[in-house]
Amino acid sequence: MSFLLSKLKKLIPSSSKKIIRKILEKIKIILRSRTVIKKIDGIIYKLDLREFIDYEIYKNGCFEPETTKAIELLSKPGFTIIDIGANSGCHTLRFAKIVGPNGKVFAFEPMSWAFKKLKENVSLNKFKNIILEQKALSNKKENNVSVNFSCSWPINTNSKKLHPIHKGKIMEDKSDFITLDEYLEKNKVGKINLIKLDVDGFELKILKGTLKTIKTSHPIIILEIGRYTLKEQGDYPEDLVDLLLKENYQVCNESNLKPFSNRSALINSIPDKKTINVIALPLNLK
Repeated sequence: MSFLLSKLKKLIPSSSKKIIRKILEKIKIILRSRTVIKKIDGIIYKLDLREFIDYEIYKNGCFEPETTKAIELLSKPGFTIIDIGANSGCHTLRFAKIVGPNGKVFAFEPMSWAFKKLKENVSLNKFKNIILEQKALSNKKENNVSVNFSCSWPINTNSKKLHPIHKGKIMEDKSDFITLDEYLEKNKVGKINLIKLDVDGFELKILKGTLKTIKTSHPIIILEIGRYTLKEQGDYPEDLVDLLLKENYQVCNESNLKPFSNRSALINSIPDKKTINVIALPLNLK
């Protein structure tokens, strides 16, 4: 098959090579084994090459390059970090490597499909500083709730039950909902240095359930904001931004850590059908 693909490349007109190259790349993905084990930057991953997140790690060494850069810049040895929406551990494992043996990473992932992948990736590594929690966070406590969340982004977009905008595969599951404040108090976790938050619209609800921690720890917050994702959960980006500003945070562009000039500039930067990642820095950050 590789021989045929190489011959096919030679027959393609140069004007069409870019398009054909992309098609051939997708064919190669389909032809590969379902999973591969790969070590990147000292971290071992089990990767399903049919999944977009896994393939990005396999091809580029990370998922969300700008978020990864921000993580490496803002995380420090000894930090206690909360990774909310950990999925398969694409950021969890990097956090664990950075904070080292004197730090801790609490990784929350409610969906059974993703949590299984997260456990597998953690087990492949020697990190002893990761605490895994198959729970959902919100602004109130509820037990055994039926949920329909996306946790898989298949490269083959012909899959059924895809979200109409972000193309995540919608899965059914059951989960307990708790607040982060309640969890941290119950488990006697001390100061929180950084929170990563990517939960497809639950960001505001989770922050409301984290207000005590925000007021006492003033953690750095890396979060996704989407107009359409928040609206699907009955919330609005204006309310999320106002919460951060009220708690004395400066919201910055993820790519360069430059603060948005004002509230309107930040809100206007959020597209209708896309999400953005931002960095919320406490004004009293030392």
